[in-house]
Amino acid sequence: DVDEWKWATTQSLQRPWVQSLYDLSASLQDSPSRGQTYTDLREHLDEHCNRVYNNTCEWQFSPPFDSKNAETILETNVKQSAAIVYVCCADAQEFQDLVWSIKFLDLNFNQYHNYPILIFHENFGGGQQNQIVQHTKSEVRFHKVHWKIPDFLDPNYVPRWYKGYSLGFRHMIRFWTVGIWEHPAMQEFKYYMRLDSDSFLIGRLWKDPFSFMAEAGFKFGFI
Repeated sequence: DVDEWKWATTQSLQRPWVQSLYDLSASLQDSPSRGQTYTDLREHLDEHCNRVYNNTCEWQFSPPFDSKNAETILETNVKQSAAIVYVCCADAQEFQDLVWSIKFLDLNFNQYHNYPILIFHENFGGGQQNQIVQHTKSEVRFHKVHWKIPDFLDPNYVPRWYKGYSLGFRHMIRFWTVGIWEHPAMQEFKYYMRLDSDSFLIGRLWKDPFSFMAEAGFKFGFI
């Protein structure tokens, strides 16, 4: 928990913008077809992207939702053997993003479906875990992972940085491509949704992606 003071500092810098984004997203729960709210979201995201991320952030929009189809869509959702999965966190800012990501996830998807959230981490303390649990009604399962260089590589020839990517980042990528399939915590699930700590679902997912995958017989998809 040695970095929790940094969490408090970075949270105070980002909270006003993220909170206003959350409030706009929440307003779509009552008026999902209100076009002006989508316009407000676009402008809000554009302004923040230009100011903070120098036009390097990514976001996608669907057209305003036709609420006349809502009940029909909801009736087709069948809960699956699935989980939402994160790997986190490299620093205090990423931890802050994770907390907000889960809040958006609850608001726009998981409050209706109650899929477990699995967080694979290297160094979360009890205080950080409690912080996450206090901000969600979803079931959260924490799993500590230990990064290691594969046995078939000589550690003496593995650089800490390679083409701009840290060793920790490369460990994380390897976990997503190899380790997650072998981890005991994943064996009970047929599907999982990978989210990054800064993935924000800013509009409601009326169609359960897991149910959609099962109906169509799909193995892989992205939103």
